[in-house]
Amino acid sequence: MYATILGRPETDSVLLESFAANQLPSPIEIESIRLLESDLPVEWSIGEQGLSLSADRSKTDPMAVTFKIETKQ
Repeated sequence: MYATILGRPETDSVLLESFAANQLPSPIEIESIRLLESDLPVEWSIGEQGLSLSADRSKTDPMAVTFKIETKQ
């Protein structure tokens, strides 16, 4: 699945609240997350508040930032 954030975030960290435990019908297992347009690693963690993502976004498009989220099957 893809998560697109319109505009460039002001910080290198974002929280996707749609992944919060109370928003999902069942727990989700993430295999990998990648920031499109970048080969730099994405640090992430999932918890009660949602999916926290951290990546260097300095070279991303100022119009939108997109993360590719791959789940375990």
